[in-house]
Amino acid sequence: MFKELILAVENQKVDGIVDKVIANKARYSEIESRTGVPWFFVGVVHYLENGLDFQKYLSNNDPLSAVTVHVPKGRGPFATWEDGASDALRISGLIGATDWSTARILFRLEAWNGFGYRRRQVNSPFLWNCTSYYTTGYFVSDGAFDPAAIPERCGGAILLKRLMDRQLIANQ
Repeated sequence: MFKELILAVENQKVDGIVDKVIANKARYSEIESRTGVPWFFVGVVHYLENGLDFQKYLSNNDPLSAVTVHVPKGRGPFATWEDGASDALRISGLIGATDWSTARILFRLEAWNGFGYRRRQVNSPFLWNCTSYYTTGYFVSDGAFDPAAIPERCGGAILLKRLMDRQLIANQ
């Protein structure tokens, strides 16, 4: 699917997102040095989870200054975004991972958000939104699926593809 995906929005929309991820590369590289998780994976997840908000916990939209109430519950508070991001990657089991091939990255992105879409025979918008592989169906909150909903954010697969197409990361 990744090799044949077709962008369902204009390149400039996706490139604008990619440019914002690149603008924060130094912060994502700090996380990579702490955890070994590639900076671009951190950046893509940061966009997907909370639109690149450095005041929010990486795994959900909860503020860093309080204990998280959404999945994963009970994390924090954290003094810095980097501390919270490192915690999120640790509890997700990504620290120490060595295979960062494209297929494994896509699997890890889907696993990050959960496999609930598979039970509904919907390609995960966390991966495929803004591509030809996604139309509708979205978990509007933890456990609440709306078959007509469409998320605002583009999926991780198209961001990863644009990073590769623009030679900002190596083709995995």
